[in-house]
Amino acid sequence: MTTDDAVLQQPEEESSSPPLLVVVGAGAKAAALAAKARVLKKLEIGEVRIIVVERNKVAANWRGGFGFTDGQNELCTPPEKDVGFPYKSLYGDEVDKEMLRYTWQAFRMGETSYEDWIDRGRRQPQLEVWARYLGWALEDATPEDIIKETAVTSVEPSGGKLLVNTRRRATTDTIVADGVVFTGPGEPIKIKDSPTEAERIFDGRNYWTNIPIFEKMTTGKVAVIGGGGTAASVTLSLLQRAPSLDIHMINPRGSIFTRGEGVREKRLLCNTEEWLSLDEFRRLEFIKRTDRGVFSVAAQRQFDEADKLEVMSGEVLSLEVVGDIIIVRFKYGDPPKEMEYEYNAVIVALGFDPFFSLTMIPEQFRPQIKTASQRLDVQRNVDYHLRLPFDSVPELAEAKPNIHVPMLAGLAQGPGFPNLACLGHLSDRILSLYLPPSEPQRRSKT
Repeated sequence: MTTDDAVLQQPEEESSSPPLLVVVGAGAKAAALAAKARVLKKLEIGEVRIIVVERNKVAANWRGGFGFTDGQNELCTPPEKDVGFPYKSLYGDEVDKEMLRYTWQAFRMGETSYEDWIDRGRRQPQLEVWARYLGWALEDATPEDIIKETAVTSVEPSGGKLLVNTRRRATTDTIVADGVVFTGPGEPIKIKDSPTEAERIFDGRNYWTNIPIFEKMTTGKVAVIGGGGTAASVTLSLLQRAPSLDIHMINPRGSIFTRGEGVREKRLLCNTEEWLSLDEFRRLEFIKRTDRGVFSVAAQRQFDEADKLEVMSGEVLSLEVVGDIIIVRFKYGDPPKEMEYEYNAVIVALGFDPFFSLTMIPEQFRPQIKTASQRLDVQRNVDYHLRLPFDSVPELAEAKPNIHVPMLAGLAQGPGFPNLACLGHLSDRILSLYLPPSEPQRRSKT
């Protein structure tokens, strides 16, 4: 029996059994939860068992070869904002001290020279290196409870539990869990009614597995549609891998930005009280302005210096394939005017749909997310433990399933939960549902 097969064996139904939390996706959030749970158990505060189910490999979305990235871009978040940051645990200072074994610095000491990293100016790591850090932390914290190369096909509420149905090759299994955490970016956002099988139309995931196509293009014009982190990462890759191509980046703002760098912005990412003091309009504006993905200020300088990159203001209306050409139609200005350009290839880099994970919940148990208003209502009502609201689902009115959705928690709980800004807070918020903390004994802080 393999380790992964052994994990799928269900724990005996005993009152003394620890709560079981299934995390879908072996990335940063899984690493933070697993590390915190291991520390809580080691300090005899209590136990929550973590099982991580990953479709590919650990930290696959940060590595090259699986889409989303080639692993070469630099992380924009400081690496010190690691799986325990900001080290203000609800469970007290002793937990924070023990979490230091999972820091970025501890990883550097074990893998290579920490001294060299400091002396060279604490350079931002490439995403592939960050993936190795996450793998190091996750596999140390949860060595036998990571189920790799396995897809979660559905999550169904049943009798106060959650049935997590999985598929690995031709084998299906079910894990009976007390809670589930959905992580990961979701599916690429598409342009409505655009061609889905055109050879020269790509998205923010499959572009990375088709880079050789662009490397072979000695001339031509490419459109990158989008203005966030996905579009910026794709554009930076094109500038490096296919420098002879003309690139048009098309987005409504007519610009590209790094994530906010101000102290106030950084504090709001981790300070829930300050965040909740803002009204909803200001919260939405903050998220729109600062949620720029994972690319660095150094990458922005490369955009500024690129003479074959033009950033165009406009909202894309449609894509049409005519022979070997893709026609992009978009509107711009006020009053709006329509324009069209011809391209040899198009990358639709509008980002990813954070609601996609909810499609794993059977429709009769799923909150309504068909309209923009319904999606916003769901985001408004994500609770303290980052749980999905089920007020609109009559079948679940009395028994709210413990389905945690940090990717949707930004508006209601804080803009740092969907990204890397406060992984330590994220693990506290989720685990405290199953293991309520007593009053922590803390050092005085100035």
